[in-house]
Amino acid sequence: MAATGSALPWSGGSSGDEPDLVALADYLAARDLADATKAEPRVLAGGVSCDVYAFTAFEGPLVVKLSRAMLRVPDEWPAKRERVLTEAAAIRLLGSITPKVVPRVVDVDHEHLAFVMEQAPRSWVTWKQQLLAGTVDAQIAASLGETLGVWHAWTAGRDDIAAEFGDYEAFDQLRVDPYYRTTAERVPAVAGTVLELADAMAGHHECLVHGDYSPKNVLVGDGFWVLDFEVAHYGDPVFDLGFMLNHLFLKAAHRPSAFDDYRRAANAFLAGYEATSSPSLDDAYLAGHVAALMLARVKGKSPAEYLTAGEGARVAEFAQGLLLDRAQSINEVWDRMAGGE
Repeated sequence: MAATGSALPWSGGSSGDEPDLVALADYLAARDLADATKAEPRVLAGGVSCDVYAFTAFEGPLVVKLSRAMLRVPDEWPAKRERVLTEAAAIRLLGSITPKVVPRVVDVDHEHLAFVMEQAPRSWVTWKQQLLAGTVDAQIAASLGETLGVWHAWTAGRDDIAAEFGDYEAFDQLRVDPYYRTTAERVPAVAGTVLELADAMAGHHECLVHGDYSPKNVLVGDGFWVLDFEVAHYGDPVFDLGFMLNHLFLKAAHRPSAFDDYRRAANAFLAGYEATSSPSLDDAYLAGHVAALMLARVKGKSPAEYLTAGEGARVAEFAQGLLLDRAQSINEVWDRMAGGE
């Protein structure tokens, strides 16, 4: 898939080549962001869909981000690079509402499809790291629910925001196709239900949806930031809720000794959301998406890397059961998991 932006000489791009960090430093100097001799750019680990680099700018530590045309996964997974501009626009919009929970956007390069933002303190870690270590802070979960509720409520029914974020393509490429359609193809027994959920979601346009609201995209320190808005779009709020809850269920499957802690965090997340949101929740519909996403993290294009083979098999069996015998609420999903169903 061709992108409309010009290629940057300092990027590894979709080919997997090593980036040219000297060229990157020169690029940052040309954008009046840094001294080329002092920028000292370095690759930030963990980028699957983007190339991300930290550097020393005139004003302090910043990050430059460039979306990839082909993701770093075993399966072929292309995506439009223009999504990086959507990400910058979403951060700026939501930063005007909740400035303390997103980084500040410093520069946007429409020609080369890249943007620059603040860098979090190096002492901050992802919430995913804490959760996997068994440190489950329900207050963080509650704050994330409250934040998401504010975003959904503030953007609900806004024609101007719907027009600006009306492009569904990147979300389809990076979420619907690899999670829902691929899972339906690989697990025929529940294909009808999974595709029905995807179609219902695609037909519902209510508010600005983050599209990747998960623990790996939350940095925690003396506060927190939410990152990675590249598939933000005007759509169905159920996805953001289902995506976060899905991750808490997966952590509970991986670390059952902390099952009750993950459940409390999920309850706090939903309570925080309901306290600040206006979009209504359909419990059975939400439970269905959680089940589909759990199955997708085993059978889809992006399996959860921390699940062992045995854990993955149990998650897949459990999620299929939820889709064949539909749970009517998130509490029912937790009860069934606790009961070993």
